[in-house]
Amino acid sequence: MRRLLAVGILALLAPATLGAEPPGDFTERWQLYLGGSIKRFDTGIRVDSETLGRTRRFRLEDTLGLEREQFNGRVWGSLRLGRRHRLSLDYTLWVRNSDRTLDEEFRVGDAVFPVGAFVRTHASIHSLQVLYRYSVLHGARGEAGLTVGVSAFLVGSEFRAGVMLGNTREETLSTADLIAPVPVLGIHGAFAPGGSIILRGTADFLYLTVSGWRADYLQASTSAEWYVLGQVGLGARFQILEVLVVEEDEPRKEYQVDQSGPEFFIAARF
Repeated sequence: MRRLLAVGILALLAPATLGAEPPGDFTERWQLYLGGSIKRFDTGIRVDSETLGRTRRFRLEDTLGLEREQFNGRVWGSLRLGRRHRLSLDYTLWVRNSDRTLDEEFRVGDAVFPVGAFVRTHASIHSLQVLYRYSVLHGARGEAGLTVGVSAFLVGSEFRAGVMLGNTREETLSTADLIAPVPVLGIHGAFAPGGSIILRGTADFLYLTVSGWRADYLQASTSAEWYVLGQVGLGARFQILEVLVVEEDEPRKEYQVDQSGPEFFIAARF
């Protein structure tokens, strides 16, 4: 899938300075998008301990019963600051819930949920991207350039468990919150082949190590927009996102989120 996305992005970058007249001719001041996505999730927590001599990996979709596929709304847009300069803002919210009787022990921080515990999980993920895009190449038919910015994730999770101990029901509650601002670099491109159609591609990435923490980030997408009403149109996009955060201190912990899937949206340029 990554190879297909890379080929699509390179195909957009190549003809970005050709000279025909596309819809909006890439001088619009505002771009606004409103739509929804169907994403497939793969979320994991892994704990490696040299002291205990064991590795534990929990895939939350299996261990806690979180849904693998989910539909969510999304809004994003951009403001062109000059012929080659653009500021983009992107916000997405996912809310995930599940009820599951555990068939394996599950640990979150200092809380331990034993086999047989009934666990109710609520997780919310807020994703906010603020990106500056500079078009090294810019023409009437397309543009292509570099991206720098920040991608921030606010993750709030709540785990409630009820465990029967003899005739007593014990309630356990564990919460986990994570704010992970990640600086990102990338490339972008757009091309108008004609017929009120615009093709776009982006790839943002980062590898960062700071004070015992390591973060890997990759986001790539390809999209097509069809402006059926002049400056208003319909579009579809396929996107992948892979995030890995590693805490190197003993015990070593990994937090991994992979998601991919199609999006459908309404687009406006003016």
